[in-house]
Amino acid sequence: MAFDYLAAVDGMDNVVQDTVMDMQIGLEDSFERVLRARGKPGVLLCDRGLMDGSAYMPQDAWERLMRKRDISCVSELREGRYNAVYHLVTAAEGAEQFYTLENNAARTETPELARKLDNMTREAWVGHPNLKIFDNSTNFEKKMQRIVEETAKLVGLPAQMQRVTTKFLLKRVPDLAEFPEDVKYQVFDVEKVCIIC
Repeated sequence: MAFDYLAAVDGMDNVVQDTVMDMQIGLEDSFERVLRARGKPGVLLCDRGLMDGSAYMPQDAWERLMRKRDISCVSELREGRYNAVYHLVTAAEGAEQFYTLENNAARTETPELARKLDNMTREAWVGHPNLKIFDNSTNFEKKMQRIVEETAKLVGLPAQMQRVTTKFLLKRVPDLAEFPEDVKYQVFDVEKVCIIC
């Protein structure tokens, strides 16, 4: 009896995506409960959504997974769970000079494969009424500002939020023993890492 490698890989894809879906639903639902328990307005941002899994498996395997989970309509996963979908276009498309494997050990895709996967993931969300695509027509900082502004509009906050930062150049490291006792402070290091996806 010959071992059918393709069937095994296909079956493994189903197990992997089914497991990822279980974990993701659990995390999303748990964080939503925590936000609701706070009793204050909040926004839950997810790095990935359930439809992303469809980009990483053949269509027939995805359909089998949907049937196994008794999901008759993908809109249940798309519009039913997410108020908006923000797709950040990979740097490999439009900002190629910033696409690198050096700053992310988990990233192994060539620019060509990154563009292909990016497109497949974007297509997985087509049909969501609030799908927003953030391309690389601006630098990364402005791309992030566009996302903040879009999120502000979504939740009813002023969309034109100005980012104001103040920095101080200290001539010497302060002596913390000189701080008044009623002044609360915390010492920490800040490292700013910009990852272009």
